[in-house]
Amino acid sequence: MAKNKPTPERFPDRMRRKPRWMGWIWGAKEPSGRWTQFDPDTLEPHDGHMWHRRADGTLEAASKLPKNVRTLRAGSVSDPSTWSTFEAALDALRRGDVHGLGYVLDDGEALVDLDGCIRRGELDGFSRAVVSKLDSYAERSVSGHGVHVICVADGFIPDRGQKGARVEVYVGGHTNRYCTVSGDVLDGREELNEDAEDVLADLYQTEFADRPIVTANAYEEAAEFMRELEDVKLTKDDERAVAWMCGHYRHGRDMFEKGNYLGWASDRDKYSPGSDNSRSAADAALTAYLLAATDGDADRTLALLNMSGMRRPKYAEIHDGKHRYDVITVAKTRKKVNPARMRQDAFDRRDERLDTLVGWRPDLRELADLMRADDVTDPMLRYVMAYHATGPAQQEYGKPLYKYRADLIRWIVTQWARVVELAYTYDLGLGGD
Repeated sequence: MAKNKPTPERFPDRMRRKPRWMGWIWGAKEPSGRWTQFDPDTLEPHDGHMWHRRADGTLEAASKLPKNVRTLRAGSVSDPSTWSTFEAALDALRRGDVHGLGYVLDDGEALVDLDGCIRRGELDGFSRAVVSKLDSYAERSVSGHGVHVICVADGFIPDRGQKGARVEVYVGGHTNRYCTVSGDVLDGREELNEDAEDVLADLYQTEFADRPIVTANAYEEAAEFMRELEDVKLTKDDERAVAWMCGHYRHGRDMFEKGNYLGWASDRDKYSPGSDNSRSAADAALTAYLLAATDGDADRTLALLNMSGMRRPKYAEIHDGKHRYDVITVAKTRKKVNPARMRQDAFDRRDERLDTLVGWRPDLRELADLMRADDVTDPMLRYVMAYHATGPAQQEYGKPLYKYRADLIRWIVTQWARVVELAYTYDLGLGGD
C-alpha cells in the first residue's frame, strides 16, 4: 500500500497557518491502552477500510492513531500540547515518523464526511450535490473511497447528533475532532468557503431532522446499559442458538468467532470488499442471524452480538444522541426482519438441499431424515467430525455430504444421538448448569 503523500500547497492557508496539526499511524489500540503499529505496506484494503492480517490469518481493522510529531508519543484532540505546526507535521511525514497528517478543527470550522461515496472512481449523486452546495475545500479521503469537505460556519450551532445514514458533520468548538487529510484535492476545490452556515443548516434539516437532541446524561445512560449487559447470564439455550446460527448461515461462524465478514461481503454485489463500506451492514447481518436463532429475543441477541468477534469500540459509541450503536443496530434490524420467517426460510433451504442430495444418493435418505428431525445441517456435521470424531469420520470431514462413503454414513447414523449433542455444543464459557 502506498503511503499518503499530501501536496502541502493544496491545503488552505487558514489551516496551514494554525498550529493544530498532528500525525497519525496505522495501528490498533489494545484494551490495555497500548498501541500496536502496523507497517502500511502490509495492510489490505477491503470495503473502503484498511485491514491487518494477524499471524493466524484473521483480519483486524487498522485505525489511524493520532501522534504528536515532536515527541512521537500519542496525540490527543483535547490536549493542544500534542499539536504542532503544519511544517513540523509535514517534516515528520517526510521522515517517515508518521503515515499521514491530521488537523484538529478550530472553532467554527466544520468537516463534512461522506464515507464510501466514490464507486468506480465516481461520486454518487447525493455526495456530488453536497460537495457542490458546500463549494469548499474538498479532498478524497485517505482510503480513496470517501470525501472530506472542510468549510467555515461561524455562528452555526449544531443541536443534534452529527452521524446520519449518508453523511457525518463535525463542527469545531462543539465536537472535539481531528480529521485525517490527504491533500488529494477533488476537482480543483482548494478554496475554503468561509460562509457555509446556511448550507450546513439545510444539510442538518434534511439529514438529521428526526434525530433526537443529545442529552446531557447520554453517556451515563450508556454506562448503565453496559453494566446491565454484563449482568446478563447466558444459558445453554444461547449456546444452542449460536450453534444453530453457525449451521444455517454460511458465514455465521467466521463472523461470530473471528469478526471476519469478508466472505459474507464478497457474496453480495452491493457489499463487495473494496467497493463499498460494508462493516455496519455486516453487523446488521449477524444481528439478523442471531435474532433468527433466538426466536427474535432482542436482549439475548444484543448480549451475543457483544460476545462475537464483530464487536469493536464503535459498539459503545452514542450514535443518535442517546443510544449506543449496538442497541440501535439490534433495534433497527428487529424492525426490518421477521425472525420467524428467517427460521422457516432456513428450514426450507435445508430441506431443499437434502431432497437434492437424496436424489443423487438414495442411500442418504435415512441420514437426511434424521437431520430434518433434529435440525442438523451439513456444516454442523462437519464441525462434529472435525473436532470430536475419530477414525473414518475425522478423515472425511472436509468433503461435501454427497461424497461421504457408505461406511461413513452408517457410522454417523449409529452415533446419531451423540452427533446431535455435539452439533449443538458451542463454547460460550457457560460452565455447567
